Amino acid sequence: CEQPLTATNACDTLAAGRDVTNTHKCMGWTLRTRRAPILQLAKRAVTNDSHVAWKRELGLGRAKGQELPEALYGRNFLALRHDASGVRISFCAL
Repeated sequence: CEQPLTATNACDTLAAGRDVTNTHKCMGWTLRTRRAPILQLAKRAVTNDSHVAWKRELGLGRAKGQELPEALYGRNFLALRHDASGVRISFCAL
């Protein structure tokens, strides 16, 4: 298996609001991971990476008693691809 390609300073990269993506190859599989900072919690934040946008997309609301956790890592994922067959399996935060 190859050694992972890692960011030199993953903690600093995350603190600066940028994602850290790594790719690994092992035994005919390619694994990709992404670690991202916590989504914006500001009530007025309407970017694609905010709590407001995720709640809207999932159809959640206070009137229904449905809330997201405060610390939401919505852009994190793990993706597996079998190189020979092209089979893909992907997991995301929500």
